[in-house]
Amino acid sequence: WHLVGKPAALYVDLGHVYGSQEEHVVSELYRVEEDDGGWTRRCDITRCGRVGKWEQEDGYIPARNGLLSLLASYEGDEIFLALQKGELELYDRSSKFCCEASGFLTNLHGRKKVVDSHVWEMTKAQMVSWYLGKRFPLEKLLLTWSCYKNVERHCASCPACFRRWIAFSYNGIAEEWYEKMSRWEGVKEYIKRMEAGLYDQQRTEETMTVLRAYGVVK
Repeated sequence: WHLVGKPAALYVDLGHVYGSQEEHVVSELYRVEEDDGGWTRRCDITRCGRVGKWEQEDGYIPARNGLLSLLASYEGDEIFLALQKGELELYDRSSKFCCEASGFLTNLHGRKKVVDSHVWEMTKAQMVSWYLGKRFPLEKLLLTWSCYKNVERHCASCPACFRRWIAFSYNGIAEEWYEKMSRWEGVKEYIKRMEAGLYDQQRTEETMTVLRAYGVVK
């Protein structure tokens, strides 16, 4: 958000499992933001069908970014999605998707629409590093939510929590649930994927650095 000059943002209620907790955090971030930025309005699409019923165990909802882009196209002509380096395997998180969605929405609206990401070349850890380097408030960063479960505290047992743990720990940020995260059984699967070369070098180096720091690997 800061990278692109604090544009108006849109929160969409998809009816997903962790939606209520996510919306609470978004509202809190809006409250503490000193400027006039923040989400312009809340879009509740649960009234026309609970998209969240297609949510998979890992939090993935098929075509989600396509739906979000379509809804955002009514609010503005430039649509930014947070599609970061190291997590671009899915079609609707790829540059091809952004290019094709831009053309599709341009044709639908009869004027140019652009779907893009401002963090193509940044991993989550690099995004956190950039934020801290700009001396933005750490407390706002800690308010953010990264968990697939609708719980009051991060569960420390899901991929979203794992990615937050890596990004924050790599930048020297500690939260009380990190030790529990290091003992999560799912960490073994991440190690297997890295050993198989399924992650890019930057993300692998960041992840292994944190795993070594917590004694998960030598």
